[in-house]
Amino acid sequence: MLSQELRVLEELARRSEIQSLHWPTQRQSLLPDVERLGYLDMGIMDLAGNATYVLTGEKAWLGDRVYFQQAVAGTASVSDVIISRVTNQPVVMYAVPIMRGDELVGVLIARKDAEVFSNIVDRMGYGENGYAAILGKDGTIYAHPD
Repeated sequence: MLSQELRVLEELARRSEIQSLHWPTQRQSLLPDVERLGYLDMGIMDLAGNATYVLTGEKAWLGDRVYFQQAVAGTASVSDVIISRVTNQPVVMYAVPIMRGDELVGVLIARKDAEVFSNIVDRMGYGENGYAAILGKDGTIYAHPD
């Protein structure tokens, strides 16, 4: 499921409007996708780590976030559950590189409520009594049926 969402974001990042790096054009292109895809917000990051969000217009420096660093290195990524610097709420961040030809020109990000993990676990199970849980790389439990 998470890899499918990253593929959708990679497709959005291939739009000429997104690759243009012209904020009004990027914003108009992404506005209908935020709600349609179930995100709290989406944004564009420059290579210095500065993010601008589509719905709110808020700006934040996120250059130290692992998801940004992975995207700048060319890898689409999904964060662990983190506290958003914009909303101060637990969220999951998605990040994909924006490429113009062979050149990295920015990063497309999307923010989802951390409850997305609970929703995934609710749909999973094993037999009648089995259950699923989601753990972070450090062993933190993010979603469990209890």
